Amino acid sequence: MVGASRARTTSHTTPCLDQARFSVSTPDVNGPRRPGAKYDGPLPFVHIVIVTYQGAPWILRCVRSIARHTTYKPFDVLVVDNGSTDGTPALLASEFPAIDVVPLKRNVGFGRGNNLGIQTRLREQAGYVVLLNQDTVVEGKWLSELMRTAIACPDAGAIMPVILSYSGQELDANFGRLLGSCRAFIRDAVLGRVGDSYVVDKGVGAAVLLTPKMLDSVGLFDPIFFLYGEDTDLFRRMRHHGFGIVVSTRARVRHGHTEVQEGRGGRKSTWRAHAVIVSELKNPLSPVHRSVYRAIRWVAGEAGSCVVHGFLGSAVGYAIALIWGLMMLPRILVHRRRCMESSGTVFSSWWVSGVSGRHGWVGCGDEHVAAQA
Repeated sequence: MVGASRARTTSHTTPCLDQARFSVSTPDVNGPRRPGAKYDGPLPFVHIVIVTYQGAPWILRCVRSIARHTTYKPFDVLVVDNGSTDGTPALLASEFPAIDVVPLKRNVGFGRGNNLGIQTRLREQAGYVVLLNQDTVVEGKWLSELMRTAIACPDAGAIMPVILSYSGQELDANFGRLLGSCRAFIRDAVLGRVGDSYVVDKGVGAAVLLTPKMLDSVGLFDPIFFLYGEDTDLFRRMRHHGFGIVVSTRARVRHGHTEVQEGRGGRKSTWRAHAVIVSELKNPLSPVHRSVYRAIRWVAGEAGSCVVHGFLGSAVGYAIALIWGLMMLPRILVHRRRCMESSGTVFSSWWVSGVSGRHGWVGCGDEHVAAQA
């Protein structure tokens, strides 16, 4: 049950999952399903969605790892390219001509890009959805282990692998903080008896499996977010609707978050602060007045720290982000109410507002800032 801090999966001799195999030499990352054909086999279908933006340095390594290490089937891969100018779609086509790519003319943001990919796949075939960042590399029987945990934990809305740094030598910084807050995991790690899965309070969107039941009840990423914050918001909404967030300790994915972010700053820092403020104001787990107080207190603390260390420009950025968020408060509250009540709306056009059909963009855009986080 997901209601406990520790959620043990079923035995690792589950026949149906152990029979799931996928040739490591195959170049076809779209599995056994023919275009337009409906799958009706014994195992749940899994759609892997990857949103790319200027992803040439990473995307081939990501897709190669999927083809090499995905022993679970059936699955397919869809790439939504957010208007890359570095030849990402052509690069994919050169090595993986069978892969499905949705090329957008402009960057519609990480959340909307994933929403478009999820809707595209689920219209064709019901199933689970895995979201991967373009700068991830999967390892071992990653998808088999995620699905094993999903089947063993029916109340879970999201199942995450253990997310490592890109080198694989240490935990991803964000994931390490998340796992470090799980008392059951810390206790078991100290005693040397780490279990198969653990329930956590938060999530990391770099690599996550989303269940059909959760998607039907909670919906997709809120389009109010353009860069950062959309995953935090979705995980909070899951908890509001009664779904658990589970870590599958036998699944492994490496993430290049630290390497990608190195040397970046300026506008991205302001975007990150804005996303934190909006996600706090929209938090369904907290009353509005308390969320406003927490947002103001967080900005005051961050801006004060910047002033103390001489980063006056960053302090101004935090102040601008707060003013921007408070000016958006009426719109944020509309989104908050809609997301708290959302049910059975996974195919609503609201989730992809700002996307003009499959190849355009209408929105607020600072599209050149929104590289993969």
